Amino acid sequence: MNYFDLSGKIAIVTGVLGKLGPVWSRALLDAGATVVGIDLPLAQVP
Repeated sequence: MNYFDLSGKIAIVTGVLGKLGPVWSRALLDAGATVVGIDLPLAQVP
């Protein structure tokens, strides 16, 4: 069940390579948003 309609919206997800980034991205995509995911390059991750 889709409670939110985000069609035509753009969502920016930071930390997309982390544990919750993919989960949030999928939820936003399922709600109809266009998702832009950003994160640090792997060489900079502690």
